Amino acid sequence: MLLLLSLLLLGAICRPYAGITHDARLYALQVLDHLHPDVYGEDLYLKYGSQDKYSLFSSISRPLAAWMGVPTAFFTLYLIGNAIWLYALIRFVPALLRQRLAALGALVYLAVNPLPFGGWQTFHVNENFLTPRIWAVGLVVLAMERLLVEKHLASLVCVIASMLLHPIMGFSGLCIWIAFQLMGRLKPVYFGSGLLMVLAVVLSVLCIEPLGTALFGHMDDQWRTYATGTNPYSVPSLWQLWDWAAVATAFGIVVAGRLFAVVPTGARRLLDCILLLGVVGLAVGLVSPFLPYRLLLQGQAYRALWPLQMVQIPVLFALLERLLRGQLSTTGLRSAIVVLMCFAALSLTYVQFATVFLLCVAVYCWQRGESTENRAQASALRGYAKLALVMVILLVALIAGSAYVDLIPILGPLERLAALPKSLGPVLTWAAAISLLLALNALLRSNGVYRGVATCGWVGLHAVFFLIPASAIYESIGVEEANDFAFVEDYLETEYARPDQTPVLYWALAPLDVIWVDLQCTSFYSIPQTAGNVFNRGTAIEGNRRAKLTRKFELDIRRPWISTCLPSQRRGVHRIFGAVEVPPPTVSDLLQVCADDNVDLVIVPNEFDGWYAATNGRLFIYDARQIRESLATSQASNER
Repeated sequence: MLLLLSLLLLGAICRPYAGITHDARLYALQVLDHLHPDVYGEDLYLKYGSQDKYSLFSSISRPLAAWMGVPTAFFTLYLIGNAIWLYALIRFVPALLRQRLAALGALVYLAVNPLPFGGWQTFHVNENFLTPRIWAVGLVVLAMERLLVEKHLASLVCVIASMLLHPIMGFSGLCIWIAFQLMGRLKPVYFGSGLLMVLAVVLSVLCIEPLGTALFGHMDDQWRTYATGTNPYSVPSLWQLWDWAAVATAFGIVVAGRLFAVVPTGARRLLDCILLLGVVGLAVGLVSPFLPYRLLLQGQAYRALWPLQMVQIPVLFALLERLLRGQLSTTGLRSAIVVLMCFAALSLTYVQFATVFLLCVAVYCWQRGESTENRAQASALRGYAKLALVMVILLVALIAGSAYVDLIPILGPLERLAALPKSLGPVLTWAAAISLLLALNALLRSNGVYRGVATCGWVGLHAVFFLIPASAIYESIGVEEANDFAFVEDYLETEYARPDQTPVLYWALAPLDVIWVDLQCTSFYSIPQTAGNVFNRGTAIEGNRRAKLTRKFELDIRRPWISTCLPSQRRGVHRIFGAVEVPPPTVSDLLQVCADDNVDLVIVPNEFDGWYAATNGRLFIYDARQIRESLATSQASNER
């Protein structure tokens, strides 16, 4: 219990609740649609169907959302999901490693650092916002622990529960469970032969298009082009070099650990299953965007990499402990050094690497100073250790301070604080978390007091990041985005006062959670709304039409970012909107958007005199319905 509370507290400090952001917005909309189908049914994300039908998440969370509201319900469910995830890790990691020190180090790392998997760092195993993924992942990790202790039925129950919440993430658990059972009951030659037979059958089906279409459904070229262009993270061939290096390093770490560090037979078999799943998932993910089969692309097979990229962390710590204890063979030592260097190269910047090196020097000199009997030498070593530690503190302050200043134009005050651990890098964040844990243990010697402090800290810190950004505090301290939201809200309360009036907003680059949850409106177009276009052809076609219609406004508001972004990111924008070098939008572009009957209000930072209905100096609200009526009247007069 103390360990769980410690990890919950450390996680709250280093990765506080992010609110309704990222995919949490999409799941919040699905819950809202269950509560108010007459309001949200025509939103682009829902109009042609969504993946809500594949999960029980909305049905389960709807009663809680109806009682306390969507934001509070999501916050509550996140806290529970976060606790399940860390509890599952506490059960799984020691069962996998049987090395207490390595297990503790890995648990702290997993609690305080993001764990990206797949491409573009779009998805993380341990998200700090609510989606059914965090529940599903926790249940799969618990299922793997049950496998290691030979509780196969309980493991299967956990897998089934995870699939009911998120079929794609849970399916990885099912594949691991099946492979674990077969590997334990069949000789390697029989298992390998069976695997080759299954592979031959699958390839035959894919080569016979009528049969493949009957089994996996059809996706035409237009639909597939729009779906993959909008969601490059689902297409491994579009991943960045860093993504591929991270995947290759994860494979290398797990293979090295399986050979040289992980001793229990069941643990090795589990790692074999995870490695096999990663290979198959990556292979299917590579070819599916080029095949005319719907289910292969919708299944997003690359997500099978998440167990691999999660389990690499405890395996890496097992290798590190054995290396430090001198328990590796020559080959094992070389392998461990290679994978550690690869992991460090991917995880650390030059400044972070120098800081970690100095930290290691400080620890080494202090330990040598404590162990030596020569007083002069001991004093000198302690002096070196203190000097190295001072340099570490200065570098950490420099890294954090620079990152904070860089984030001032982009994020609000609390969001900047939440981003600081990421600026330090995973190793320094882990070291800081370990130091904090030791300090708390030294200060709070009573277990009862420690439990109270840890529990209050866990809930309290998350609550601060949940409550303050949504309060009037942000508006009072002059956060521009909060002032903009208040301005739009006031306009809607004046012009759309009746409950039956639900305007459709085209608000360029606005947070969808504000439109859907706070303003209770629907959105005309935003890139995240097209995340579901792989599941519905209508969403893909209509989303592409609206992207082209709003193209100049979308590119204009992104112009500062486009000028400094990576070439790969620039290509991603090009896939959605076409050529990115375009002139600023004109009145003609505004009138084209307003002419679409699906939009009621256009909210952009572009000023067109004589056309806007309201402004706060930063945003201009254009009433599309009034503009359409005005243009129609003018056209009728001209015809007469």
